[in-house]
Amino acid sequence: MKTGCSLESCLRSRWFEGFALFVIALVPRILGLGIFLTVDESGWLGFHTRHFLRVILSGDWVATYRRYHPAVTLMWMIAVGFTLQYLIQGRMGLIGPISFASFLERIAEPVDPAFLPWGRLPVALMNSVCVVAIYLLLCKLFNRRVALLSAALLNFEPFYLAFSRLALPDALMSSLVCVSLLSFMVYLWQGRRVRYLALSGLTFGLALLTKSPAILLAPVTALLSLVAFCRFRRQPQANRRREGLPLFVALLLWGGIAGVVFFALWPAMWIAPVSTLVRMLDQAAREAAGGWASFFMGRFTTNPPPWFYLVVLLIRTTPLTLAGFIAFLLSLLAGNFNKADLGLAWKGKALALLTYVVIFAAFMAAWANKGDRFLLPVFPPMCILAALGITYWGPMAISQLKLSRWAEARFWLASI
Repeated sequence: MKTGCSLESCLRSRWFEGFALFVIALVPRILGLGIFLTVDESGWLGFHTRHFLRVILSGDWVATYRRYHPAVTLMWMIAVGFTLQYLIQGRMGLIGPISFASFLERIAEPVDPAFLPWGRLPVALMNSVCVVAIYLLLCKLFNRRVALLSAALLNFEPFYLAFSRLALPDALMSSLVCVSLLSFMVYLWQGRRVRYLALSGLTFGLALLTKSPAILLAPVTALLSLVAFCRFRRQPQANRRREGLPLFVALLLWGGIAGVVFFALWPAMWIAPVSTLVRMLDQAAREAAGGWASFFMGRFTTNPPPWFYLVVLLIRTTPLTLAGFIAFLLSLLAGNFNKADLGLAWKGKALALLTYVVIFAAFMAAWANKGDRFLLPVFPPMCILAALGITYWGPMAISQLKLSRWAEARFWLASI
């Protein structure tokens, strides 16, 4: 009896591809982590995380509130890195017999380069895991080619790659929100399995703990649920087949899981949940109205125009991603997704991703406080939509140009 699997089938296994993708994602994110320091990182690696750990150890849990971000997930990850550094280097005799509290006091600001790799490593690991999760979820929503191309575009998107190896909340929130959105879409489109709903709620809670704009995912999931409900109601009574939980109950469970994560991982919520949330909302409102000093299009301003982020997309995305995204939009406007069987099957999912991109970009454009990295959460879904555009137009371009099979293989390899 034949057991196991052939080498070819193992190599084509999604889990093997996921592991290979994790390695490919991790390597550029962990190389040279200790040889540079960005301005905004210094506070999170230094004062904020040191204060966060100090007040947790002293029992002053309300003081774990730092900013409206609230960057709690980020501080926990940096704290894990510093704890590992203390344990490993202590066991090796590199730091001497000192207490953990004394070790924390060595983390000055600006941060000593010796601490940089340890504080950044957990963030790089989490973002690499999210790239793999995005690939596996896309395999369920679309197909293997779209999933691989999307993961490749995202993995090597320079703007996202650069921030996904830093101890900053922006790329981390972007990764978590994308995993949450895709998990929720898998729940809606692929049999209503509760584990995907739970994964979506978990990552949404972590994203909220990372940076407050993650809340914009909530109206998107509510809208997707409403559309799914309307489609269900339009079906003839004889053809209706309820799968899984009622959508309203599913939304409540999704929000409940996110709420539990938000509450459980933030000590300030254990002691003063109401006042903590009020402080968050108040500070966020003041920040939204205030704006930061910036330099845009040759002039100094505290409130760049709404098309600021259009310029950001043009200069921060790679030509391939931008071309693929434009190709997707043109296909959508021309109705091409309605003509092809495969395109028709993908249209609703693609529109869901585009809805999130539009809602998030519109909200950030209305916010007075603008910065390039604030638009990072639209990069993962944009890469997916770009992959759809390339996948849709690629075969037609090959057919029109009458390329050889070798040229076709080179086209897809170049895309990936």
